Amino acid sequence: MLDAPMQLPQLKTSLNNLIRHSTKSVSVADVSLPHLTVTRVRTEILPTVQPYRMSVAELQTYQAYTQPFSKDYAEKLKKLKEQERLSDCLDCIDYMLNNKVRLEQEAMLT
Repeated sequence: MLDAPMQLPQLKTSLNNLIRHSTKSVSVADVSLPHLTVTRVRTEILPTVQPYRMSVAELQTYQAYTQPFSKDYAEKLKKLKEQERLSDCLDCIDYMLNNKVRLEQEAMLT
């Protein structure tokens, strides 16, 4: 999680080390609000980070493991749609809003 300010510098260092040793871009996965804030990662840490397993297909495949969310959560998702850096996540966000579901990455480990 990126919520703790002390973790951000450590995460940035780790991602930069990973990029130096890899020719591929780093990806993040989770189809829930905290992880759809990939825009923060793109802004503060690594602009080339890509969504991984954050799609409508994942939501449909793991539909049995999705969870409903609150009205407040929906409002936060709607605000995310306004962020240009998340244009590649719009289909997923729209699906989440239309179906009122989210999916935690742990559910995809089953």
